[in-house]
Amino acid sequence: MHVQAQEELMHAMKFYNFVLQRGEKKEVIFMNSWKCGNCGYTLEADTPPDKCPACKEQCEFLNNTCYIPDCAENGVDHRIG
Repeated sequence: MHVQAQEELMHAMKFYNFVLQRGEKKEVIFMNSWKCGNCGYTLEADTPPDKCPACKEQCEFLNNTCYIPDCAENGVDHRIG
């Protein structure tokens, strides 16, 4: 993940946590994180690509987006894949 994208994600998560602490309900949409089942490359996109940008193979991509508070800091659930 690019440094700027990572910083933006961290800022969004901090804001989301602030909103939750105040008891406000807001819909926050994050881009999905996808991990290549062949080489382990990860990328952020709405949907996975047809071919992996790293290994250039047609691979199965796992959605490893974080949906629980334990991994909300970085947006990726490392338990998946």
